[in-house]
Amino acid sequence: MEVLIKSPKPSVTLSQFYNWPVFQEHQGISMQLLINGETMEKSILERFKQVKKIQFSTDQSLTNIHAFGQVENTSLEIDTDVHLKLEPELVRVDIQRFLLNNWDLTWFTNLFKNHPIPPLKVNTFPYLGLRLKNVKQQKGLIVFDYDSPSRKSQ
Repeated sequence: MEVLIKSPKPSVTLSQFYNWPVFQEHQGISMQLLINGETMEKSILERFKQVKKIQFSTDQSLTNIHAFGQVENTSLEIDTDVHLKLEPELVRVDIQRFLLNNWDLTWFTNLFKNHPIPPLKVNTFPYLGLRLKNVKQQKGLIVFDYDSPSRKSQ
């Protein structure tokens, strides 16, 4: 994560009270959150023991997820392409392709107005008064860009 704060004037007492930086004024804040595909792979393998192998790749607005696993005696292979769409309060996961053991189930996911996979809920208003402005999928990363207008003390 990279945070850039232009001309910050911190509020020391509020920052100590909240144990988080609070600013009386600034000339703008920008933050970029990078999510690495390799990090996602490791966390899924640690959390879901039935997943044996998973690979994320991101290239121009699409993220491909290719996973192998086993549920009881059934082997599963999932190959899917998703597009992350920025909406006012969340980031929607738009399924472009969904294969389960080489069966194309994309048509099935498109039957539902709200896909059976819930939207990725990324807080569009995190601390520091930032607003999510853009989501990019590129070069093995998912990038969330936030910014905030300047704030003057009153």
